[in-house]
Amino acid sequence: MRNYMFTYYGFIPSYGDFDQDWFLCEAENEEKAWELFNKTFKHLYAKSVYCEDITDKKQVYDGHRSQRREAV
Repeated sequence: MRNYMFTYYGFIPSYGDFDQDWFLCEAENEEKAWELFNKTFKHLYAKSVYCEDITDKKQVYDGHRSQRREAV
């Protein structure tokens, strides 16, 4: 399994406005990661979405929680 981080700029319902947000997931490959992202965010209105394989990164910054956490 590989770790993927999606970065997107879109409408965040809990925030009530457009903002940048992140989604971390684990999948076999990038295609499966995109399937999981699309399934999770069925009704996401996003202007841009970027997917990055972060499996080999030592640390991932999670801006939502304002802390660093180890990539699994």
